Amino acid sequence: MKKIIILAIGLLGILAACTKTELVDYKKEENNRILEYKIATSTQEILGAIDNENNTITVYIPYFLGLSIIDATIKLDKDAVLLDSTGTLINLDGGLEPIPLGQTTKYFVESASGVKRQYTVIQKIVAHTAPLVVTYIDPKFVDGKLTKPVHSLLKLSGNFESTSTQAKFYFKDKATGKIHDNFVSVNNVVSGSPNYVMTLNILPSALAGDYEVSVEHLGRRANLPDIKLNYTVGIHGFFLSTTKYAPGEEITFKALGYQQDDNMNGVYIGLKRIYVKLNKQYLYGVPAGVTEQMYGQEFPLEIISFNRSEIKAKFPALPKGVYSGFYQWGKFFPYIENISMGFYFDFDEQTSWGNNVLLAGPSSMIEVL
Repeated sequence: MKKIIILAIGLLGILAACTKTELVDYKKEENNRILEYKIATSTQEILGAIDNENNTITVYIPYFLGLSIIDATIKLDKDAVLLDSTGTLINLDGGLEPIPLGQTTKYFVESASGVKRQYTVIQKIVAHTAPLVVTYIDPKFVDGKLTKPVHSLLKLSGNFESTSTQAKFYFKDKATGKIHDNFVSVNNVVSGSPNYVMTLNILPSALAGDYEVSVEHLGRRANLPDIKLNYTVGIHGFFLSTTKYAPGEEITFKALGYQQDDNMNGVYIGLKRIYVKLNKQYLYGVPAGVTEQMYGQEFPLEIISFNRSEIKAKFPALPKGVYSGFYQWGKFFPYIENISMGFYFDFDEQTSWGNNVLLAGPSSMIEVL
C-alpha cells in the first residue's frame, strides 16, 4: 500500500511538470510593408506583384503599351512612410516620381517605430512573340551597305509594334571588337504600314569606323546590317542672330546636325585655328580705319573651347564701323568664295577637309563696335 501511494505522488509530480506554462514575449509585426503598387495606363491597370519575403515588386509591362516611364501609385501600411534609396522622405501627396522604363528602383518603407524595410521594384517587359526584324531606310543603303556621317539622322524600319523609344543599340567595332552602346539616341518611333519607323540621332561623340550593329527593344533583340560611320566637316551656316560684334566678344559656332540632307551634317575634328578675312572685291563700304594692307590679311580669333559640335572663340580686333558687301543670302557654305567678310577654319592635316575652309559668314552688312 505504501508503494502505491509513493508511485501516485511521483506521477502527480511528473504531470505537474508537464503542464507548466512558459511565458514567451510576443514580437509585434512592424507596419512597414507596401500593400499595393499600381500603374494606370490609357488602356489598362498594371498591378505590381509584391513579394514580402524577398521584398521585391515585379511589374510586368506589355510591349504594346509603348510606355517610356512608369507612373505608379502606392499604398503603405498604416502610419508608414516612404523613403528613397538615400533615405530621404518622399512626399506622396503628389504621387510617386515617374521612373524611366527599364530602370530598377529601390525604396525604403519605415514604420512608425522607425523600423525600415527595403523594396526593389523590378520591371519586366512582356515581349512580342514574333522575332524582331529591323533594317535601314536610306537611299544610300545599297546592296546591304550603308555609310553615314556622325551627327546625322538614321532611320529604321521594323516590326516594333510599339511607339516606345526604350531601345538600346550596340556597335561592335569590326577592327578591334570593342562594343559601344552610346553612339545613338532614339528620336522617335511612329507607326506605319507595314512597319513602324524609328528615327535615331547618331551623336557627335560617335567614333568613325566599320561596325556590326544590333538593337534591343522591349525584350527583343535583332541584328542590323553593318554600317560605316565617318566624319564630315561641321558646317554651321549663316549668322542670323546678330550683325554686330565687339572685339573680344565671344562667338559660338555650332555644327549643323540631324538634317535630312547628309551634306549638311558634320562635326569639328582637329581644329587648329580660326580667322576673319576681308575680300576687297566683294566690299563696297568699309570703315575709315581699314587700310589697303588689311585686305586678304588673316585676323585670328582666340579659341576659348571646342568639341565635336561647338566652338567658342573671341572676335578679333578690327577697325570700328560698318562693313558693307555684295554677298547675297541663299548661298550655302563652304561651297562659295564670293563673300565680303568670312570666318575661315584651319583643321589638322589628318582631317579630310584640310585648311582654309570657309564655314560661315555674317550678313552682307555688319558693324564692329
